[in-house]
Amino acid sequence: MKGQPRNANEGELKPGKAFELMVERIQKLLHGALAGKPDSPLPPVVAIERGGRLRDLDTGVGREIDIILRYRLAGTHFLVIVECRDRCETQDVLWVEQVYGKMRSVGAHGAI
Repeated sequence: MKGQPRNANEGELKPGKAFELMVERIQKLLHGALAGKPDSPLPPVVAIERGGRLRDLDTGVGREIDIILRYRLAGTHFLVIVECRDRCETQDVLWVEQVYGKMRSVGAHGAI
């Protein structure tokens, strides 16, 4: 069933959700460990949100985003979306174009 754990074992997540949690933790660790250091390539993150929704600028409808990164650099606010896909095979151009389209539709500055 959609939204249910894959097994009856309580607390066990679907593989895709487990992957999202792992990516969220990695982002938090990376930004927490590196941001704010003088030679850091990462800007300080204002917020990391998993499983959020952003309004589509074209339709006004909320779009589900796996992970949302918000940060501020040189007085400007930036928005980056992270789309997680737990697959073994290489993703095709169509999926990359869909992520790019979602990035533009929600007004994000980048996508991972």
